[in-house]
Amino acid sequence: MKNYQVKYRLMKLADLDEVLAIEEKSFNDPWSRDYFEYEITSDYFVYLVGTIEDKIIAYIGANLFYGTMEVVNLAVEPKMRRCGIGEEIFKTFIDGLKTSKVTNELWLHVRKSNLAAIKLYEKLGFDHVATEKNYYYDEDALVMRKKF
Repeated sequence: MKNYQVKYRLMKLADLDEVLAIEEKSFNDPWSRDYFEYEITSDYFVYLVGTIEDKIIAYIGANLFYGTMEVVNLAVEPKMRRCGIGEEIFKTFIDGLKTSKVTNELWLHVRKSNLAAIKLYEKLGFDHVATEKNYYYDEDALVMRKKF
């Protein structure tokens, strides 16, 4: 049972120090500040952060591309993993997309070896539709899609 209250809101530039700290702990090839700044200020991307007592503990981002959305980044503070926060922020994000009617499907790429993420995405209704060779510099990716 969780004993915390996670609040969700749009990411802003002032969040980048905390987001980058999570990014660096989460990925072998973390994105740069410039990359996040570009996406946060673009009309074609949307990012949410999850906070507990104003401390960022998760984020998710996606881009709008020809009428579809593709999740480009999702991470949870390592100390907060396996508490349901990844699923919760993803559901909050999906609910926002359904309400906005921006798209009727959501795409993502995931490392073939990331079994925990694949299991989460399947639980959220994503289907494996393709495999993209060498999508990551060291690994293939599964391409997954969820239709609303």
